[in-house]
Amino acid sequence: MSVEQNKALVAGWYEAINSPDWEIQARPFISDLAVWKGFVDLHRPFREAFPDYHAEIEGLIGEGDHVAVWTRVTGTFSKPFEAAGMSGIEPQGQKLAWPEAVIYDFGEGVPNIVYWGVDELGRLRQLGALA
Repeated sequence: MSVEQNKALVAGWYEAINSPDWEIQARPFISDLAVWKGFVDLHRPFREAFPDYHAEIEGLIGEGDHVAVWTRVTGTFSKPFEAAGMSGIEPQGQKLAWPEAVIYDFGEGVPNIVYWGVDELGRLRQLGALA
């Protein structure tokens, strides 16, 4: 696929996972069933904790087999989330926002995440868990 096709695929992925019916919309993007189940197992508790999750693409660049995307993720902390350093923090309806960056490698014809950075410390500061 061309760089532009790869960028369009990544943009489509974010459109799908932003959808309220993300499990239906995002399914066509992951053909391997085990990988899909792993993604759902990881993402579903997060979406339950942040039901209005939204990842806004702020930048999308591609070169060769790689596409990099950076997003601003927003959501309202509505249910306990036992991962990402948030274990034991009670939700109080806090509206949070944090940056994420992902680099995808399309070298084998399918997107593989080679880097995923999340500002977890910034998210914890917004929750008052860190000074």
